[in-house]
Amino acid sequence: MNWHEVWNAAAASPSPIIGGLLGGLLTGGFFGWIAHGRSIRPVLVFLRDPEEESPRWRIQNVGAGPALNLRIRDYRDAKNVEHYVHAYALMPGEPRSIAWVSAGFKLEADYTDAYGKRRYISVGKNNATTYKRWIKKWGWGFRPSKKYLNGYKPEIHAIRDGKQQGS
Repeated sequence: MNWHEVWNAAAASPSPIIGGLLGGLLTGGFFGWIAHGRSIRPVLVFLRDPEEESPRWRIQNVGAGPALNLRIRDYRDAKNVEHYVHAYALMPGEPRSIAWVSAGFKLEADYTDAYGKRRYISVGKNNATTYKRWIKKWGWGFRPSKKYLNGYKPEIHAIRDGKQQGS
C-alpha cells in the first residue's frame, strides 16, 4: 500500500482521523485544565513550633499557589469569635507568625486562589488542620466585598494590638 492509496482511504472515511484528533484535544484540554487548577491551589495549615519555649501560632501555605483575600477567625469557644483579621496574602511555602491569636480554641482561614475564583477554608482544631474547597452554586468569584470586610481588622492592627498587650 503506497501513500496515495492511504490518502484515498482516509478521504473516503475521515471519521476515525477526526474522532482521534477531537478525542486527543478534548482529553488533553481536560487534563490540562485539572493540572492548571492544582498548580495554583493554595493550602493553608496552622501549626506551632514545639522547639519554642512558649509556642506561638503560625500559619503556612503548603500549597502550590498564593492564598489571597485571606480572612482568619480566632474562636474563643465553639461559637464565639475573639478576633476577625483580614490578613496579607501568603505565598507558596511562606510561614507567618500569627502571634496575635489569643483564644486559639479553633482557628479558621477563609481564602481564595490567585484569580479569586475558587474559595478554600482551612480549620485548625485539636492539633489538626482540615481543608476543603467551598463550592458556590451561583455567581462568579469569591473576592469578599468591602461591606463583608468591615468586621475584619487589618493584620497590621492585630499585630500592633498584640505587641501592646505583651504577647
